[in-house]
Amino acid sequence: MIKIIILAVLNIFFAAGLTQAQWVQEACPTRENLNSVFFLNPTCGWAVGDKGIILGKANGIWIQNPSPVKENLYSVAMTDINNGWAVGANGTIIRFNGSVWEKTESPTRNDLFAISFKDPSNGVITGKNGTILVLSENKWKQLNGNVIGNLYAVQYLEDDIIFGGGMELLNVPVIRMSIKPGNSSITVFDSNITVTGLAFTDPENGWIIGSPGVLLHYDGKSWQRSDINYRFPSMNHLSLYDKNNGICVGFSGTILSLKDGFWTKEESGTNMHLSGSAIAGRNYYAVGEKGVILVRNAEQDFQRPSSSGIAEKPINIYPNPCTDFVNIDLSGIGNYSEGTVFLTDLTGEVTDQKNFSFSNNNLHLTFSTLNYKSGIYMIKIKTGNEILHSRFIVK
Repeated sequence: MIKIIILAVLNIFFAAGLTQAQWVQEACPTRENLNSVFFLNPTCGWAVGDKGIILGKANGIWIQNPSPVKENLYSVAMTDINNGWAVGANGTIIRFNGSVWEKTESPTRNDLFAISFKDPSNGVITGKNGTILVLSENKWKQLNGNVIGNLYAVQYLEDDIIFGGGMELLNVPVIRMSIKPGNSSITVFDSNITVTGLAFTDPENGWIIGSPGVLLHYDGKSWQRSDINYRFPSMNHLSLYDKNNGICVGFSGTILSLKDGFWTKEESGTNMHLSGSAIAGRNYYAVGEKGVILVRNAEQDFQRPSSSGIAEKPINIYPNPCTDFVNIDLSGIGNYSEGTVFLTDLTGEVTDQKNFSFSNNNLHLTFSTLNYKSGIYMIKIKTGNEILHSRFIVK
């Protein structure tokens, strides 16, 4: 059974081609739909979903945490490693106190869809029927935003909040609101779309996604459609690494990636609807239906060759698949002075490395894989001005 699973993953891995991003599905302890994911740093991540599901990532493994609620949870955010919040159906608000998640008082019974923080003392929640909640003296208080419609997306940006949404037969403009006394607001963008996600790096640069199949950029003066020249379904969530790099995820496993200012469609390897995204360092995450959790390492995309991804020069790897050890024979790659072989997992983390030298004729390297989990691992060989790639399987 393990061999069948590994081969299935490998087929997906090969089919995408190394000229495309490599999305890998991580093990998940639940089959419930996941609606939101958030990373405070590359090692501290949380995801929430239907029926009160809460997952935390520790030591590279997703673990289900006890939940104080059964309602669907739609959004999660952390302010530091010991403080976090999640919101959901029927006005549900829960808080992480550093040890456990606990239910907190909510001033509304409306569904809550999105949450964002400026800092631990300043946060905002948006939801159904124009609901806007702000954190004041460690309690959530409702604002009168005079907005009709469901607010699906929000971001705390400097001293203002930006939000958008929509509902049947009614579209909500993207609005920037000051939460200072008076709660004054201005319309940033008004169109005939339902805004499902937004992300800004600063007040002069941001993106919004919406239904039907809309992706728009704001440059501080005007809004422009993306340069993607093919149709894509409605997208559900958007995350930015910086002004030129990010991802958005949506229906039917659709993932669009922003690289150096240009959007491209990526092969996700799933048809499940994706509802949440996050960026942790150079790792990009997407979550969705039936407990799907996908990850890729953006740094590897720029390191991989533009060919098939299998080293063109012969690298003899045996046994492959392996169990206790793997041998790498480099005698066929050419005559270089010296180099280094790196083994990494599919998130890009280096698991082992060894130097080799042609002058010393130590071109047959053996790596122990006794403590490796079953799965696919990458080999990166750096020698001279060349980088070669290959892969092996641990079963």
